[in-house]
Amino acid sequence: MSRLENWTIASSGTTSNAIDTAHADIIGFVMPGTFTGTSVTFLGSMDNSNFDTVSYEGTDLQFTVAANKLVTFDITKLMAPRYVKIVSGSSEAAERVIQAVLRAF
Repeated sequence: MSRLENWTIASSGTTSNAIDTAHADIIGFVMPGTFTGTSVTFLGSMDNSNFDTVSYEGTDLQFTVAANKLVTFDITKLMAPRYVKIVSGSSEAAERVIQAVLRAF
């Protein structure tokens, strides 16, 4: 069963709050219609305190995005960290809420 969790990027910010992925995998995310950035990356942590850029096979995990889009991907790319933040490639002019789609395991 899937559920939605919100990542919120503050006005003038680039980095969201962390989502706890305990007992679930992130299988995609929904970009809001007001999103102005064109790419996103991720920060991951095992303890919700020390965050590092998430990479896959030696390359930072990055997606090109657009407003009003559902982005899906191979879940193995984001399975390792328990806590995950999303990072906009540019500063957002106002608060933005991106919905993460999680699937319980």
